[in-house]
Amino acid sequence: MRRSELALSCAIAWALSCAACSAPATCDAQPYGADERRLVSDERADELLLSEANESQTLHFRATLSGLPELWPSEGGVQGGALSLRLGMSYENEPFGGDGHTEMPQLAVTVSEPAGSASSPTSTPKYPGPLPSSVTAALFADCAFGARQCETLRDIRIRRIDGAPFPPVRVSWRATADATIGVCRALSPAPELTLEVEAP
Repeated sequence: MRRSELALSCAIAWALSCAACSAPATCDAQPYGADERRLVSDERADELLLSEANESQTLHFRATLSGLPELWPSEGGVQGGALSLRLGMSYENEPFGGDGHTEMPQLAVTVSEPAGSASSPTSTPKYPGPLPSSVTAALFADCAFGARQCETLRDIRIRRIDGAPFPPVRVSWRATADATIGVCRALSPAPELTLEVEAP
């Protein structure tokens, strides 16, 4: 074999070995670049009974992103997420309320913040209609770059403000989590978003 052919063979072998052992830190070098994917968790739902003024219950949510791609886009893999909580109210007997005309006790809904503090309470209307009241909380704001899994804990406290003469009120709630992530189109990962809740 001539010296030039031997040198070419060695160069090719070295390039292949380097490609196998030193993958890029992001997916920008992949042939099809990055894309966005929106994930939505299964819905969680339940109800609770609040009978007196200042009675409250706290819902403990855990949102988890798993199976994130090994290669992240340079601007970050997790681009945002939110927990959405929808509340409905009804009396146990007629008039049931929730029609926009029946006065009902107001609720104060408070979302915990990552640092342990709490957001300003959101109050439900005095005459709630058929559409549920909505509260949102940010998720996945502190995911480590390149992590394969990321989770956020959120506590949401629901407190009844008004007492008598209003009778006990039943509060139904539904919650979902969503997230937008950047993925490498060439790698076709299958990330998952789950939402768990611990209720009293």
